[in-house]
Amino acid sequence: MKIDDIIKKMRPVRLITLGFIFTILVGAILLSLPISNIGEPISFLDHLFMATTSVCVTGLVTVPIVGQYSLFGELVILVLIQIGGLSLISVLSFVLVLIKRSKISLKEKRLIQEAVNQSSIADMSGYLKRVVSYTAVFEVIGAILVSIVFVPEFGLKGIYYGIFHAVSAFCNAGLDILGTVSLLDYATNPIVNFTVMFLIIAGGIGYAVWFELQEQLKNIHRKVRLSLHTKMVLKLTGVLLVVGTVLFLVLEYQNPNTIGDMSFMDKVMVSVFQSVTLRTAGFSTVNFAFLHPATKFFMLFFMLIGGAPGGTAGGIKVTTFLILFMYAIQSHVNDDGIVLAHRTIGRDVIRKAYFLLSLYMTLIIIALFIFLVVEPFDALDSLFEIVSAIGTVGLSVGITSQLSSVSKMVIIVLMYVGRTGPLSIYLSLLRKEKPIHQQIHYPKADIMIG
Repeated sequence: MKIDDIIKKMRPVRLITLGFIFTILVGAILLSLPISNIGEPISFLDHLFMATTSVCVTGLVTVPIVGQYSLFGELVILVLIQIGGLSLISVLSFVLVLIKRSKISLKEKRLIQEAVNQSSIADMSGYLKRVVSYTAVFEVIGAILVSIVFVPEFGLKGIYYGIFHAVSAFCNAGLDILGTVSLLDYATNPIVNFTVMFLIIAGGIGYAVWFELQEQLKNIHRKVRLSLHTKMVLKLTGVLLVVGTVLFLVLEYQNPNTIGDMSFMDKVMVSVFQSVTLRTAGFSTVNFAFLHPATKFFMLFFMLIGGAPGGTAGGIKVTTFLILFMYAIQSHVNDDGIVLAHRTIGRDVIRKAYFLLSLYMTLIIIALFIFLVVEPFDALDSLFEIVSAIGTVGLSVGITSQLSSVSKMVIIVLMYVGRTGPLSIYLSLLRKEKPIHQQIHYPKADIMIG
């Protein structure tokens, strides 16, 4: 059987999961080439780790990019970040549309639909063009603004730094090439802070939300009703950002190793930045190794929630969290599902949300057990690293470079699963549909719980 025939028979979700693996492997091979390296030789596992964290837009690294990789290697990483942020299928399909200059096939539409997490395949080629154009606009604006700070400091090289960090921020990758601890040296620089925060939020709330907001602006003189999805994403994102900011500010207010010695306004700005970066961005303006244990603990939940569907962020997504939260409140009064803004969310969506959460929690527990067996680190620090990986956040308390080979492989798997989605992995590799005659229904039984 030809490869083309095999691909045509694959389900879209399986093609996407395998496409990410292919991209990661190609990236690891390119990063392992002599032309990509200027530092001491490192293992292929470390190159694989770097390729995975780039494609999966996570940000965890075992070796710093600066000092290890050449300009060619940095450009490979930049391309991997962009591919990972848009997804390989979207990039390839966009190129296909440009080459063919015609409508894409139904198979290709279904692939793009899965890749960008959309419910409809209507005008998918047009949707794809808008995604790419929006990405370009946001990244160009971000690069220009950040370059205002970087050019006076680094000269013309500051333009390249601006482009790299704008792409990394919009794609929620959190990888930097400044040779510092992320953006620690720019903790009190308002231009860098607010530009990076804007890019993180812009990439994290999802393209569908931006498209609706654009339509709202076009029809500003007549009322255009936003969808329930957009309303919930915007409201919940705002709530999480405010709550995260307040918690970080209160818990770290007197910590001299983080924000304790800053002015009040700088403390607020740094706290806002850390709350935004928990949307799975990975940049930081404080050293997370010195955070109060309570700060690390609350961050676990925010990292797990992540951003919105259809964007560049990871995590279980804010909409999933909202559905789970509302069901916990309404389950005893509504058997048909939950009610949000006078709309009913069916039980099939609720079951999917709970199944997704259970997959995340199962993987986190297994990974934590492995860490406790093979690593000497504190359990909270290990859990922080694990949740950061599966949520594709990229924040670290400073233990990534010290991980054993076993733990590095665990983190690689978690980053991959977090980017492609554990539900997608399950559907593409594990789940098999039962024949109709095997779908047997058994009598119900009552079991006491609690």
